[in-house]
Amino acid sequence: MVLADLGRRIRNAVGRIGQSAVINEDELNNMLKEISSALIESDVNVKLVIELRNNVKKALNFEEISGGVNKKRVIHKTVFNELIKLIDPGVKPFE
Repeated sequence: MVLADLGRRIRNAVGRIGQSAVINEDELNNMLKEISSALIESDVNVKLVIELRNNVKKALNFEEISGGVNKKRVIHKTVFNELIKLIDPGVKPFE
């Protein structure tokens, strides 16, 4: 149940930014705050959560994103990729 609740909370946080009329730094920070609190409540290491927040903020520089790009899709993809990095050790499994 904990994993299902975590997934629901992350999905809701990302979904809220998708419903926003204007996407700016404040909306991004609110989304990251919700995701961070969900991860911490699910016993994810605080250092990993801070690393996730910093990586997402670093990857999403709103001034560099051109006007024709769908910001909602870029944010969704960036958050998804950083969550994958959080659980993927990046090494090939032992055979």
